[in-house]
Amino acid sequence: MEEALERYYKYFEENYPLIIVGTASEEEIIRRIDSRIAENKPEKVPEYEDEVDY
Repeated sequence: MEEALERYYKYFEENYPLIIVGTASEEEIIRRIDSRIAENKPEKVPEYEDEVDY
């Protein structure tokens, strides 16, 4: 997974959102990173509302 995170950083010049890393499996994160690079679209940070109980 470290390699995938490094590829993401080199491609988009920003770190992959840590909130996603903590909520998905390594395989899912690697798939998402590969997909984002292929689509040339950086990952969006999920927006959370203070009033909602997650």
